Amino acid sequence: QDYSGLSFSMNLTPSGTTGTYTYSVWYETRDGEMVELCKGTRNNDGSPWNVHYDLTEDQLRAMKENGNGKVYAVVGSSGGRGGDNATVEDLSLEGTLAVPEPAAASLGLLGLAAMMLRRRRVRA
Repeated sequence: QDYSGLSFSMNLTPSGTTGTYTYSVWYETRDGEMVELCKGTRNNDGSPWNVHYDLTEDQLRAMKENGNGKVYAVVGSSGGRGGDNATVEDLSLEGTLAVPEPAAASLGLLGLAAMMLRRRRVRA
């Protein structure tokens, strides 16, 4: 798809105060390679972690040129005592599809109508 914007967000609430949390977002190329778009790491201090990342124009362009349409979000933890878990809420990857400007769409329709009218006159 041709996106004009793509955002990743999540809210993570830990139950304890040990361990480290990570996230990363990737896209898959047509050749099956994985390309990292963003990542973050945070030591757990017991407070919620709210993440929001908007992909750059360069990243969107690369996804359009090389991607196969698959995007992955990975959330993980390490170093906890086994009982320290976290709740992930509102994990989302939201995109805005590129839509042509109304003027461009109108101009295209006008050109199509003119071509149809000209073709009709030539046949008669």
